[in-house]
Amino acid sequence: MEIFKQMKDSELISGWNDLISQSNNKLNALNNVEAAFKQTEDKWSKKELLGHLCDSAINNYTRVIKIQLGNNEHIIEKYAQNDWVRLANYQNREWESIINEWLLLNNVFIELVKNTAELCFEMTGYYDGQKLSLSFIVSDYIEHMKHHLNQILDTVN
Repeated sequence: MEIFKQMKDSELISGWNDLISQSNNKLNALNNVEAAFKQTEDKWSKKELLGHLCDSAINNYTRVIKIQLGNNEHIIEKYAQNDWVRLANYQNREWESIINEWLLLNNVFIELVKNTAELCFEMTGYYDGQKLSLSFIVSDYIEHMKHHLNQILDTVN
């Protein structure tokens, strides 16, 4: 039960907010050209990586809602990440607009988590045959975000 209390814990929320704030400052240090650079054609640019984090926020926000409505029976769908990035056309969008979208989506997601009843964090859904708790989904999302932010910001001081 301890992890569920951590979800509502101001430390988790403030850590998430701090990550967003600190990353925002560093993301804004990159210009549009730097953010659009692709090492190879089959690798995502920084724009596309941050866009992927926008898509991830949307999908995980939806998962948190659906798990709460699913009576522990919800099947968590995979999503076609490459297609989402391509269809959203992050590569040809302005860097600043992608940053703003990412900030907004994370702030909305944080509000959802803050307003989720503690007992709901025990609720589960099934992903690829594996039973996952709502608390795991939120924690995994934050770790996933950290991983990609590190990739994006590896060249920023």
